[in-house]
Amino acid sequence: DIEIIKDPRELSHLIDSLDRQVNGKWDVLFTDQDTWDSSGQHVPCRGIPQRPNFKVPPLKFFLEKFKTVGEFTRIGMRYGAYSMIVRRSGMKKILDYFKKHKIFNPYDIDFCLPPHIRMYCCKQDIVGTIPRAITDNGLPFYLEKSQP
Repeated sequence: DIEIIKDPRELSHLIDSLDRQVNGKWDVLFTDQDTWDSSGQHVPCRGIPQRPNFKVPPLKFFLEKFKTVGEFTRIGMRYGAYSMIVRRSGMKKILDYFKKHKIFNPYDIDFCLPPHIRMYCCKQDIVGTIPRAITDNGLPFYLEKSQP
């Protein structure tokens, strides 16, 4: 359910650029701006999941993190994990979060919740979702398998 839009070899340049712009202080880099709708337009996937085992900060806390950083955007939240680069620091934060709080929501909804996670996305898509592709977001495969 993804398509490569630009030469993925550009990722090395983008990682180096992000490293320079934020002094290596980033955890996750998404290779797109956001998901696309069925007509190919970007759809901001903004929302905060609720958890039964701790109080999630208000939406404002996450929205205040959004800012432009050169050719990137610092983001506070998003849904979708189809194309992302996770540094060791990000892996540790996400793993520690799930060890402590367990899995409740899908991974790609909760990865904005670890304390102090630093997420960025490219302003120009390198990889994106294919409009109208059948995915677990649009039609879960388990529904198809359960039918005779």
